[in-house]
Amino acid sequence: MVQAQDETGVLSRRELVDTAFLLVVAGHETTVHLICNGMLALPRHPEQLAALRENPAALPAAVEEFLRFDGPVSTSTLRFTTKPVTIGGTEIPEGRLVLVSFLSANRDAAQFANPEDRPAWRPGLLMHGLTSLPVRASAQESGR
Repeated sequence: MVQAQDETGVLSRRELVDTAFLLVVAGHETTVHLICNGMLALPRHPEQLAALRENPAALPAAVEEFLRFDGPVSTSTLRFTTKPVTIGGTEIPEGRLVLVSFLSANRDAAQFANPEDRPAWRPGLLMHGLTSLPVRASAQESGR
């Protein structure tokens, strides 16, 4: 980011500081919430806790499932439409506030078999929602 600011002048000093702060805080918050949500979920589902204790190699897949089922970030930052758009049969005019729910995307029955179930792991899990966040990798690695 510093290099981008110095070479192109794209980021002001204020934007650079704000972006760095966002990355630090977002990485910390998502990691803390991921770990806490996972630690809360396992005692509530003792059969899954027992399965993970029996097979610790499944922990990376369990982290993916914690991110999907009860992710540390539930909504995107605020967005505004730049032109009229139709979503799910509803037209949203230009200039309107749109708030995306990651949790609803991660419980999409078209993407996940039994999306309300919380197995400790799912083979071939493909995440939706948090995939676009730069801090997701940090939360995954810290959660493991």
